[in-house]
Amino acid sequence: MKNAFSYLVFALLFINPQSIIASPVAPDYLVSNKDTFVLYSTPLDYYFDIKGDRFIGEIELKRSGLIDNRGYVATWSIEEGKLYLLNIQQGKKSIPLAEEFFEHKTFANWYTGTLYSP
Repeated sequence: MKNAFSYLVFALLFINPQSIIASPVAPDYLVSNKDTFVLYSTPLDYYFDIKGDRFIGEIELKRSGLIDNRGYVATWSIEEGKLYLLNIQQGKKSIPLAEEFFEHKTFANWYTGTLYSP
């Protein structure tokens, strides 16, 4: 029985090796007062889902197989109980928010979910 289970596990891994290979994802960040927290939630992905594409202005935030496989790292803040998008980084390049949202700090009215931080 133990050998049969071992063969089954091996066969499943052989058929779909991607199921065990995962690349780390660079987290978003949440700034609160003078502290910065890692954020496991991805509020900007909700915006992209509503919008139907992954462009900010003229810049496409392409997914990749690298550490930033979402194509971006966002920085957020909570002010007066509201979530604001402060910055989007694509690699080392900062994406100008004003091209998409007409402001340098954007109220994330599209996001109503829970924010998760370790």
